Amino acid sequence: MLHRTFKLGLVAATALAAALPLLASPAYADYAPAKNDVVGVGSDVLQYMIDFLANGDAYGDSGFGASNPHYLLVNIDATADANGRLAYGVSGGAAQGTVVGTGATFASGATTITVTGGTVPGPTQVGGAVSGPGIASGTTLVSVSFDTVTLSAATTASESNVSLTFSPSGECTPGTGGSPGVDTGTGNGTTPNTGGYPCVLNPTVVLRAGTQAVQRPNGGTAGFLALQQDILAGNNTFGSNEVISFARETSQASKLLSASVPTGAIDQITIATDPVPMIVNANPSNKALDGKQTDYPLSAQQLSIIYAANTGSCLAWNDPRISGVVDTSVTSVTSGVDTVTIPSGDTVPGANEVGGAVTDSSGAIPGSTTLVSVAGNTVTLSAAPTASPASDTLSFTNTLASSDQIIPIIPQIGAGLRSFFLGSLVPALSNPGTCPQIAEVNDPTAIHSSAVPADAIEPLSQSRLNLYAGEQNSQQTVSGFTSSGSGPYSVTFTTSNGATFNQNWVAGTTVTVSGVTSSATAPNGTFTITSVNDADSQFTVSVPSNPGTYTSGGEAAGPVNGGLTDVGGGYFLDPSCAYENSTATSGGTPANSCGTGGGTSAFKPQSVTVNDVTPQQTGTPSDGNAIFDPTRPLYIYVRSADLDSTKDWQPTGTTNWVQTLFYTTKSTTPFIDSAEGQVLLDDAGVTPQISTCVILTTSASTSTTPCT
Repeated sequence: MLHRTFKLGLVAATALAAALPLLASPAYADYAPAKNDVVGVGSDVLQYMIDFLANGDAYGDSGFGASNPHYLLVNIDATADANGRLAYGVSGGAAQGTVVGTGATFASGATTITVTGGTVPGPTQVGGAVSGPGIASGTTLVSVSFDTVTLSAATTASESNVSLTFSPSGECTPGTGGSPGVDTGTGNGTTPNTGGYPCVLNPTVVLRAGTQAVQRPNGGTAGFLALQQDILAGNNTFGSNEVISFARETSQASKLLSASVPTGAIDQITIATDPVPMIVNANPSNKALDGKQTDYPLSAQQLSIIYAANTGSCLAWNDPRISGVVDTSVTSVTSGVDTVTIPSGDTVPGANEVGGAVTDSSGAIPGSTTLVSVAGNTVTLSAAPTASPASDTLSFTNTLASSDQIIPIIPQIGAGLRSFFLGSLVPALSNPGTCPQIAEVNDPTAIHSSAVPADAIEPLSQSRLNLYAGEQNSQQTVSGFTSSGSGPYSVTFTTSNGATFNQNWVAGTTVTVSGVTSSATAPNGTFTITSVNDADSQFTVSVPSNPGTYTSGGEAAGPVNGGLTDVGGGYFLDPSCAYENSTATSGGTPANSCGTGGGTSAFKPQSVTVNDVTPQQTGTPSDGNAIFDPTRPLYIYVRSADLDSTKDWQPTGTTNWVQTLFYTTKSTTPFIDSAEGQVLLDDAGVTPQISTCVILTTSASTSTTPCT
């Protein structure tokens, strides 16, 4: 009887197996998130932070998934490539010509609209003209996310079901990068990108199991708009119809918030910060081909002049506005007198300007005039002025500066870093001039791919540079500081007994507490800073060496960022190396540069080389302004309903998914704020902070209403 039952079981199993191919089921090349998984999209800068947080990093630290949760944190990368490179195509995956989008309905004053018919514009239309009913003259296309387009100017009227025309902004060109097999960078060719954008594909991804593949949201703006579209589509029940759970952003998204989104529907969680310095050639001699100095420290004011310049008027390093001295209020220019007095308080030229050319705004100083000498506030010229203008601006050229043209590099149109950089200049620029060359965003190899690397400058995310270099922020923990009254506070950190340092603290070490910075007061061990906020402030300490531990008396505890530590090679590896391939490749990779075999733990191809670039973060620009090195907060955007939900995420958990991962007002600690989470963010090259949350509004650039 048992034997017979077994035979019948086999028959039933065989019949079921034969029927299985007849059952309809979707097929996925990659894991498609299940309905209770948390799905994030957006910025390529934040993608590595959340990748590490979800799955662990390359240095042996485990992520959230190591605890074998029933439901997963799934972070959708912005790019189709793990090295953060764009996926290139012949035409960028979009029509080269004019695109007509029909069915557009919008209210007056809108900068984001939805195209519901016709062909949705693509990368080749970004930067091009937009025309049609309700569209202001001169309007251009800023970005595209799914069927939502962002315009450079608000609509002038309310329209319903109208056709809009999107014109191409020009032909796309190859991206930047090293020669094949040599210092392989983030590009696909050796020709610098001189257009508005590289020729890229529109790679797709399945955001949820059982849904269609959609365009992969690439960048913070695209990610936030995709989350917003999901909300507006009514997909707002986690575990049921919610597709996108959170968006990663490098800029405050109030400007992107649609009026159709209910007030208070989206929360903004700040999880880390990231400087955006200018990077330059790291050649020790720091010279251009003519043997003179380049790569002067630059201010936001100087960079605005450089990046606004048009072809034919591109700036050189010896332009007085960049490396010399410009005095704008000189009134003592007298005809026939070869001495000029610089007003008190203005910058007086120094030894580097003696012998250099002197020019003025009125034309009173003859051509070929040079600076002969400086005595106090009085300068002597090689030729006397021919007129006595009531006011004049004198420019003194630095004789050490190169006459080479500066090569300014800027990210492609649509990159979040591009808009952040242009908006941080003084004055801010909405668009650059024609002198800057276009490179793929956060591509440090663009410096050495330029015609003269010593002349090139480029804005870059510090965390991305840290990943290329294989450096982490070496975060430590301190016991707090002593407060007195309600502030300000005198804060003293002292090295503990037995602490090990590669080198001592040095004078000039900077310490920031809640945005207030001061220099170290002693060369070793102890320094004092002042805070204007409460005793629970975060501390960020920048030091020139690996830190040890710290002790201090008082109230609050917080992470300390103690400089950069080499973790053994860059995170981004040579993409021309096949897995377990230790020999030269057809692409020209040098022999043995693709690592050695012997198992997965032993295989490690060479890192992409970026040792020839360095961030500009010290020095005083010649115009007397601060060096350009802004720091931007890094954000996670979530539905307020998800933060407030009473539905526990994991079967054995006691908090919802937002409270479990990113932010909570409960007594529990979200994973991102745990010791593990902070180390993972630190290893991604950013400066972690304990997460804070405010409600996103359109009424101000920064909301102050805390999440509940």
